[in-house]
Parts: sequence; C-alpha cells; structure tokens
Amino acid sequence: MQAGGCIGSIPRGGCTVNAALTFDSLATFYVASACVYPVYGCTLAGYGNYDPAATADDGSCPDSGVSGCTDSISLCYNPNATVGPRQQPMR
Repeated sequence: MQAGGCIGSIPRGGCTVNAALTFDSLATFYVASACVYPVYGCTLAGYGNYDPAATADDGSCPDSGVSGCTDSISLCYNPNATVGPRQQPMR
C-alpha cells in the first residue's frame, strides 16, 4: 500500500456541459455521446403547433391552436377548438 493513502481520482467520463439534460457533475472528462440536449418547442398537446419531439417548452404554445368556444355545454361549442376566445371586459 502506498504511504499517505490514495492520491488522485479515478477518471470518469460523462457529459460535462451544464446545459445538457444529462449533465454529470462527477464527470472528469467529456464524452459527447453522453450528452442529451433539450429540444425546444410547444409541449402542450392541445395546440396546433404541438411538437411531440419537444422536451422543453419554448413559450410558443399560448398564441397558437384553433381558436373557438371550448365550453362543451355552450351553443357555440367548437369540438376542434383548443384555445378559448379572450374575455372582453364588461362595460
């Protein structure tokens, strides 16, 4: 046994990129295949620009989709609507 105990560390490969979903704070060297990056897009399934491959919402959902009445008991109900109309202020 070496006098004074163990010196150094065991190399550990992993993703060393902070922005990656698979960032490994214990990795001592970069391995590109270990990094998985977010895919930005609309992550809300009810919207017209929904992206099933998106893993991170980019804020593009609220102003998209099919506008119309989403209240199923209303006479003007639109079963295809994913975004209700904006409320008008009462006068």
